Amino acid sequence: QAALATMVVALHERIAIEARSVEAMRQFVADASHELRTPLTVIKGYNELLTNPSINEEQRARAVERVRREIDRMDLLVADLLLSAEVREAPQHLNTRVELSALVEARVDEFRNDHPEREVRHELASGLAVRAREDLLDRLLVNSFSNIVRHTQREAAVRVTLRRESLRAVLTVEDAGGGLPEY
Repeated sequence: QAALATMVVALHERIAIEARSVEAMRQFVADASHELRTPLTVIKGYNELLTNPSINEEQRARAVERVRREIDRMDLLVADLLLSAEVREAPQHLNTRVELSALVEARVDEFRNDHPEREVRHELASGLAVRAREDLLDRLLVNSFSNIVRHTQREAAVRVTLRRESLRAVLTVEDAGGGLPEY
């Protein structure tokens, strides 16, 4: 009877996990469709403008450039969607040892060199390694820094900390931006 009770509890836990997964996927699809709808609307509007024979060459050039930027934006969004699907479906390869301290330090140095106008402070624990997929950790760092460039003022300070907390590595990237919604 104890084995049956344990199995029922485990089944309830699995059902709850699946329900959260379904809800997360529903939210993801809603967010993705919203994000893709915006550039599509802009492209449709500029496409209509481009068919108007009375616009001048300067207006036409600006419209073509805006369509190009929105297509690039959609391309990035689709790449992010594909990455998200890959992360959900692919084996995680968590047995790879990643020198996290070195990776974070390299990305902070690159950001500092690419954006000398920004104040960048960092406090990084040395010798910190984790088991993870290095490509995904690198992508996280690159995306974090590119979001800072896109969504904060040029003079906004950036602070990066990496510390050991028991058996965990805690990475914090702080800026003056509004932050992301919590999922």
